[in-house]
Amino acid sequence: MKGGVPMKGATETRLPKKALSLLLALALAFCLAVPALAAYPDRPENQYVLDEADVLSEETEQEIIAENQDLFQETGAQIVVVAVDFLDGEDIDDYAYSLFNIWGIGSQERNNGLLLLLAIGEENYYAQAGYGIEDYFDGAKLLIAADCTAYAYANVHEEFMKGKITLIGCPKLDAVDYSEKLTEIFRSNDIRSVTVLRMEVPCCGGLEHAAVTALKNSGKFVPWQVVTISTDGRILDR
Repeated sequence: MKGGVPMKGATETRLPKKALSLLLALALAFCLAVPALAAYPDRPENQYVLDEADVLSEETEQEIIAENQDLFQETGAQIVVVAVDFLDGEDIDDYAYSLFNIWGIGSQERNNGLLLLLAIGEENYYAQAGYGIEDYFDGAKLLIAADCTAYAYANVHEEFMKGKITLIGCPKLDAVDYSEKLTEIFRSNDIRSVTVLRMEVPCCGGLEHAAVTALKNSGKFVPWQVVTISTDGRILDR
């Protein structure tokens, strides 16, 4: 009502200025104490590649899109690549899980999506897969690559990734046992071949060891090879 006349039966209460100031200060302190949630990017129009870190060439992006379009037509599966600079303080596995579900990657019925998340500024990388994606490994040629090989060897996509399913990891940074997951993949699928792409540095030996261990534990005979890249970008061993 105009004039601010209290409603019948209501009691008008005025807070002292000091109390009001205290409440405002407490409210501000509470707002500052609550951690900000990570801002998840919108899914790009191309559906398959978002390169906010500007590390992928236009040619590579177009190839990822073209391969995905064929894959989706055939199986409903999707492999999405996201490169960002930083994750705003969020753990990479939580960020990947949330983004995977927000974007609805893969077929909803088959849950066969795969998100490759690259946090370039943090040198952190993660793959989030739907439960149905493992069928995609059946009959595949597999590339198991150390994450730094793509930086050291410029033609890694054309010479090694093309025509293969690529798994990327870093034994030095990832606190996981790759051999367990690899054993499951080898045992559950008809893998045609395995290529391990590693650097000459000692920590990459863990990636090779995990692959060899998994092949032995799977009880299957799969043709495999190890390719070693030097720190200055040369192929040392093939």
